[in-house]
Amino acid sequence: MASTLYERIAEAIGAGTIDIRPDRHFTWIDAHFDQQAWDETIAELFARLPDRMAQAAVRLAESGEESIRVTVALACFESPKLPLAE
Repeated sequence: MASTLYERIAEAIGAGTIDIRPDRHFTWIDAHFDQQAWDETIAELFARLPDRMAQAAVRLAESGEESIRVTVALACFESPKLPLAE
């Protein structure tokens, strides 16, 4: 089983599941933050996931439906500064 995000993505590509769902989502943006935006983004990115996972567990237990194994990855990291234009 994959232990890093990179391995998980490679595993999904190899298995043909990365694009199997038409509603799959893969997004990235280039942004410029101040410290407050950084702090708020880190705090809020995964805030709703624990509740969604718990609610899904209850529904799955009640319905007997097979679960969908998903990877949710939101990356937020400082990027290198761009070189100054001359």
